Amino acid sequence: MKYLFTLSLFLASVFSMSAQSLSLFNIDASGFPTVKAKFFAFDAANKQQRPNKSELTITENGQPRTITSVTCPPDTIKSLSVCIMVDTYGYGLIKLAQGGTGKLIQYLLPPKDEIAITVMDKGVQIHQDFTSDMMKAANSATTIPGAPGVDIQSMFYSPISGGVPFISGRKSDKKILVLISDLHCPNLNLNTARLYQDAAKNNISVYAVLLGTTDYSGIFKRVAAKTGGQVFEMVRTETQITNIFQEIERREHYIPCVMTWESDIPCQAGNINVVELTWQTHKAQASYLTPQGVIASLKVTPTFVAFGRRLPSTQTDTSITLTAQNADFIVTGVSLKYGSAEFTVVNTNFPISIPKNGSKSITLRFAPSDSVLKYASFEILTDKCSAYFSTYGGFPGKKMAVSTLKLTKPNGGESFVIGSDTIISWEGVAPSDTVSLEYSIDNGEAWNLLTKTATGLKYAWKNVPKPTSGMCLARVSQQGTPPSDTSPSIEWQKSLGGSNSDQARTIYQCSDFGYILAGYSAAIGGDVTVNHGHSDFWVVKLNPAGAIEWQKSLGGSSPDYAYSIQQSADGGYIVAGVSESTDNDVTGNNGASDYWVVKLSPAGAIVWQKSLGGSRTDFANSIQQCADGGYILAGGCLNRRRRYWE
Repeated sequence: MKYLFTLSLFLASVFSMSAQSLSLFNIDASGFPTVKAKFFAFDAANKQQRPNKSELTITENGQPRTITSVTCPPDTIKSLSVCIMVDTYGYGLIKLAQGGTGKLIQYLLPPKDEIAITVMDKGVQIHQDFTSDMMKAANSATTIPGAPGVDIQSMFYSPISGGVPFISGRKSDKKILVLISDLHCPNLNLNTARLYQDAAKNNISVYAVLLGTTDYSGIFKRVAAKTGGQVFEMVRTETQITNIFQEIERREHYIPCVMTWESDIPCQAGNINVVELTWQTHKAQASYLTPQGVIASLKVTPTFVAFGRRLPSTQTDTSITLTAQNADFIVTGVSLKYGSAEFTVVNTNFPISIPKNGSKSITLRFAPSDSVLKYASFEILTDKCSAYFSTYGGFPGKKMAVSTLKLTKPNGGESFVIGSDTIISWEGVAPSDTVSLEYSIDNGEAWNLLTKTATGLKYAWKNVPKPTSGMCLARVSQQGTPPSDTSPSIEWQKSLGGSNSDQARTIYQCSDFGYILAGYSAAIGGDVTVNHGHSDFWVVKLNPAGAIEWQKSLGGSSPDYAYSIQQSADGGYIVAGVSESTDNDVTGNNGASDYWVVKLSPAGAIVWQKSLGGSRTDFANSIQQCADGGYILAGGCLNRRRRYWE
């Protein structure tokens, strides 16, 4: 089974929707460092404005950027067919759905626009057929009923009344489906492949307005991204839903302006760039992730120079190549960070300009005063990102004159809980240097290897192992060979699952250096031997080479999703997620979906299980073992009457 995931980080701010307003959205960084985005500017009379680039300013993370173009469309208003699909429960949420629908009706423009309302009431019912009579539609909005259950497939594809068949034949310029739901008692199965095809064919955008809840399964974000819609989560107030529906109306009635600007290439992957657009006195924000593969770096070749045996009072020179990757660099100097001053950079005049993808060389000299082993690390200073290299020389068997390498954490007195995670850090060498890390539980009588390939001055130690001891030590030692300058290679990869949907949501490295995975599976066959109905927790134990040691399907005949797993101090496992089941492995369901926590033995057998929650939606997202041997959970709860537990 193969999945292609596209992660888009979208954060839009819209201010003063009822008066003048500015919104910024749909940032496109595919041509980075040239970035595009769409924006709307409206005056107090709700008339679209078309500012030119001289009227706009933009910053990224507070740094000014140069706007290179602004393109605004002609004054065009598209006709809309809107179907509101309401599926919510409870007096307050029904009132919110009624009021929000009424607000949207106020924003529509008859006679070209039309609206319909469907509700989930013992099946999908047409509460209001398509009409351009906005007074009639507004009256229907006030009588939207509550719904006892959520069946997403039916909401979209029930014959005649399902959103897609209901709206597909309309003659407007654009068709819009808006799902208003609190996702109580949800059946989230949806034929998304069919929906994507039908939406493209019929010019349909899908929006989801989630009342008091989140898109915890991610299905609505995927649908919105594919169809040009958007998901609005944790909507609780009339002001929120009013602004949301005005934003939907504006995005669909009007064609946005498009602007481009030039960004700076960063030195680190995964940077979140917060963009702020200013027009007159109004501001709007959005953010995006710097794309992978466009990170600026100064490549140093080699990163580790071994001079070896060199006689005292002699000089040996070698060249180091600096290559500017993805950006122009200005090298302003080279600084000795640690070690011997008998290593120097010579015959080089700074600053050095290196064009993008070009290379320049510097000369490193070793002039030993004696035969003792010596080490040094250097930082290369630039106008963008620092780079590092290190070197050593001298005669083997001679003790190093000065040892610069030392642990900074742990450094004595710390206590670590078995099964917990911690960070080991060190200093005194270049970040590019490779070190070995070891630990002892008997004051150094015996040492256990953690890794021989740690770099970057820190290492994440996952799952501190048994047994307990008050005589623990850790040590770091420098590797005698330079680290590889090649890209990391895949040690192994595995596709696990059956003939239906399988998703991994969490993975944890175990004390035996294997791995435990948890997620959910709706499959049977392949690697999955049991399915209790719908989707089950699916837990898989792998050995260090990635082979399956055992796998377990846990749950009942309704949806069950695992979101967090960890190895416990006794060598077993604790897994948490959400369950709607009341049978098979699941007992004690309190209604709708509950936290479901399962304790497994080292071999994967159920030791105990608990359903925790109230009469509505509860879902556990994370679990952690505590120092007292118990467990702490966190997740979401949409119940008015809650149960509390330890």
